[in-house]
Amino acid sequence: MLGVVACVAVAGATGVAVVSSESNRDSPAADLRGYHAVDNLCAITDTVPYTHAGFALAPSRPASPRYPLREALLHRAVDTMRCTIQLVPTGSTDLTTLTANAKVHKQTDPGPEFAARFEAWTQSDLTKDDSVTPVIGLGDEAYLVRRTTEQADISGVTLGVRDGWTTYEISWLHRSVGEASTVRMPTIPEVVDLLKHTATTTLALLRA
Repeated sequence: MLGVVACVAVAGATGVAVVSSESNRDSPAADLRGYHAVDNLCAITDTVPYTHAGFALAPSRPASPRYPLREALLHRAVDTMRCTIQLVPTGSTDLTTLTANAKVHKQTDPGPEFAARFEAWTQSDLTKDDSVTPVIGLGDEAYLVRRTTEQADISGVTLGVRDGWTTYEISWLHRSVGEASTVRMPTIPEVVDLLKHTATTTLALLRA
């Protein structure tokens, strides 16, 4: 009787091994295209075009976080990098926050979830008035979101790009502070061009 049980156990173990082997063969190879994690995403985020557009890095304030803020979280499944930069228009008290997130997925294809995030964007009550449009010519797929809020002093734009198994998202959030500023602010199309430039240069450096 023990012999029979032993045979069944061995057969069961062998079956599990075979299934596991088949599963591994069915898993697609990671489409990394040379992308890799970096310790400091802010260091490869080009702010020169923003300077040319009339912005400067916001000065540090007492008892406030010291910008730029950055972090890199490394894992065998996905590497996540974040960067937050605060900008001020020259001669103005307005504040613009530039937030970038990059993820290098190493075990699963982020394509379906990436598309779903933007295709379902306006289903939320908080973002139902935003506009989402596909962007041609950036990565495998890209989306542009024009943020709409009830507050007239806030404007925002988000650009998301997927190239292979790497995703990159950069957001522009501008907040007017105090009296109306006489400083010329970039138009939304100009902001979009700035974000496209940042996405293109940063992704190139992430695969360098």
